[in-house]
This record gives sequence, structure tokens and C-alpha cells, in this order.
Amino acid sequence: MEIMANWCYNDVRFYGNEDHLENLKEMLLEMQKNARGEFVGVLPDFLEQQTDGFFFDVTLGELDEDVYLSYLTRWKPNEVNLIKIADHLQVCFVHDALEAAKGIYQRCKYTPGGQLVYAVMIQNEFGDYDFDRDSILPD
Repeated sequence: MEIMANWCYNDVRFYGNEDHLENLKEMLLEMQKNARGEFVGVLPDFLEQQTDGFFFDVTLGELDEDVYLSYLTRWKPNEVNLIKIADHLQVCFVHDALEAAKGIYQRCKYTPGGQLVYAVMIQNEFGDYDFDRDSILPD
């Protein structure tokens, strides 16, 4: 019997230079095409030697100039691979992740060559904090 992973739900908003975002869209569309079956994990070509952090059930969208990505990962968010993608294509991102089985929510913001800003909450902490949108959302 195969043990099923706890799925982590991920939503990412990429933003930045229009040409770089176009390159990102092409890469993500290629990843979508390479996922040839239900729950086949994919990575961009330049990360193929990785053994962790695969993207499952990839959905791509756009709003204004920004690129939106929704996908699943096993057990935990894969922000390390998102950072590699952002650095490779010189784009910024805001990443929301929810691991519902463990009641963990995370938001992080990243700018290539810049700082990674985290906000992590576990289920029993939700009532203890106020959310400061200005500190974690892009300008």
C-alpha cells in the first residue's frame, strides 16, 4: 500500500520586468505540458537534477502584467526552487502556502538578489496576530 503525502497548496504571484515575465510564462507552460499524468511532479529544465520540491497539478494564469501560478507540493512549500526560478529569470514573487493537515500557513516575498521575507503561522496562533498587508505585499 502506498502512503499518500500531505499535499501543500501553493499560490504564487510573479511580478517584474515584462520580458522576464514572458520568459517565465513560456517556462511554466512547458512544465504544464510535461506533466503527462495525474500527479506527475515537474521541474523547469534547469532544475532537473533536483530530487525534491516538484510542482504537481500546475495551473497558470495572468492578471494585468503579473503571472499567477497554483500548484501542489508534497509535505512542504518549495520556496527554494521558487527562489532559483526567480533568480534565473530575474522576477519577484509573493508565495502563499497552506499545509492544511498540519494547519500551517506561510507567506513569503522575494526579490532576486534581495531579501526573503517570511510570515508563518500555525493553526493555534491565528487569533494571536494581526496581518500587516503593507509589510508582505509587493509595492
